[in-house]
Amino acid sequence: HAGSIDALAAAGVTAGCGIHPLRFCPGEAVTRAEVASLLVRALGLGPSVPAGFVDVDPGGVHAGSIDALAAAGVTAGCGIHPLRFCPGEAVTRAEMASLLARALDLE
Repeated sequence: HAGSIDALAAAGVTAGCGIHPLRFCPGEAVTRAEVASLLVRALGLGPSVPAGFVDVDPGGVHAGSIDALAAAGVTAGCGIHPLRFCPGEAVTRAEMASLLARALDLE
């Protein structure tokens, strides 16, 4: 997967998981918040209004991406009463497939 990882880094989609030294951590799980940021950068989505997820810290590093992904209709979160995103949960392969299908307008 090295070529794909390098291509994503060169395109500015990922900055990896650490900078001193620069690392990608290919064997680690990815959180829903991290996926939001990856997809927003890959799709070139701009800022949006807060989506209202009660479990997203408005000052958090991924908050803007989570809001942008919701505004684009790519995600509706993980729960509706109250509206939640579950930013710290790992993304399953099935969830990633759904996110990508919606992001690429394949559904």
